Amino acid sequence: MKDTEDFYHSLLKLNPYEEIGQEYYRQFGCELSIEQFGYLRRHSQEKDPIRSLHLPSAIAEQRALREMIHQDYSERGLSIERYFPAGRNIEVERLYRFINVPRHKHEFVELVFVLSGECTHVIGEEQYSNQPGDFTIIPPTIEHELHASPDCVCLTAKMLGSTFLDLFSDILMENASLAPYFYQVLNDPYFRCVMVLHCGKDAYLRDTILRIYMQQQQDKMYAETIMNGLWGIFLAYILQNYLDTVSFLVSNVVEHEEMLRVLSFIYTNYQTITLSETAKHFHVSAPYLSAKIHSLTGRTFSEHLKSYKLQRAAELLRTTDKKLDLICEQIGYLDTAQFVRSFKAAYGLTPVKYRKANRPA
Repeated sequence: MKDTEDFYHSLLKLNPYEEIGQEYYRQFGCELSIEQFGYLRRHSQEKDPIRSLHLPSAIAEQRALREMIHQDYSERGLSIERYFPAGRNIEVERLYRFINVPRHKHEFVELVFVLSGECTHVIGEEQYSNQPGDFTIIPPTIEHELHASPDCVCLTAKMLGSTFLDLFSDILMENASLAPYFYQVLNDPYFRCVMVLHCGKDAYLRDTILRIYMQQQQDKMYAETIMNGLWGIFLAYILQNYLDTVSFLVSNVVEHEEMLRVLSFIYTNYQTITLSETAKHFHVSAPYLSAKIHSLTGRTFSEHLKSYKLQRAAELLRTTDKKLDLICEQIGYLDTAQFVRSFKAAYGLTPVKYRKANRPA
């Protein structure tokens, strides 16, 4: 572990932009803005960078950057096309200190792990303090801010939704209680729920995520393969050992946690469950439950059930050689022809073609 500890200590040191940000904070009492940071990256050879920020030409350039950044961060959101590196499905970054990254949303999943210090997470009007060992899963479309304390070492990872699902696929197959959250993360923009697992001072997790980042930085042969493997181990280990520490950061915690229980019940019994049986289980009327599901998730009971059945079918097609009629029976579809039509409408391919396209060569 000496190599990872040496790497960690290198992350404790301020990089050149953070050093400028620290000095700027000493002089002006605030962090560098994102447009100032963008200007400095364009003009990295400035001998007196802080003074250069206040020159008329620099102010004009920062104003233009501010308008562009506002469109991406506040209006459109960070797109995969512009903010995801070509050829990668995961990218790890260190959260900058002394630089104020404004509220933003994105089309991809973001994972956050705090190694030391404190990271303040702002969602809506609420602020949350993330401590060492806290692991946060931020779904697409959720507006948020992350702010690192001066002594904070925090790693963030951008992850494509398809990659996220692949890494969790085995876990979803084995643990139906987790399915509602991860299904919502990838499919329902109305269901805004950030998950935090509090892992404390776990040396194994710390070492693993540092190795992931080291692989990316060194970029040797097979680095991408090793990183994906380590991510799978990292995520499975957290859920194996720290699932009981989970908390949800949402605007209405009670309602969303209740809905997760409802969806967990639906997904656990998805082969045969009905709306009336679900309502009876939770001691409410079917119309009330139907309206509640739709208002909190943006989908009806039937849409959830159908989508989840097809999701499980897709997993079986990718990972088994079961015949189509057996898959239909396993997921609760009585009509194979109807299943084929529904699957093609959802995935753009027939089940047979989907299996051929998604099986290892």
